[in-house]
Amino acid sequence: MTSLYKARCVAYHGADGKGDTPAAKSLGARDFASPEVSKETDEQLINITANGKNKMPGYATSLKDSQIKDLVAYIRELTRKKK
Repeated sequence: MTSLYKARCVAYHGADGKGDTPAAKSLGARDFASPEVSKETDEQLINITANGKNKMPGYATSLKDSQIKDLVAYIRELTRKKK
């Protein structure tokens, strides 16, 4: 697990990316392996991470573009591990 994912995402999406945490359930966080997320392009996931979606805050002002791309790459790794 990357330190960035651990610091910014794990409380909501869980260590495995399933979104099966109390915080995730209360906020409606998505399972990264869901068909909905799997169909999204990296560019769409980068946009969501940067600008936020629904109750998820955006990170464009607190993370560099390269960090956001690294998070999306890690999300894709989690998805591949589940298959």
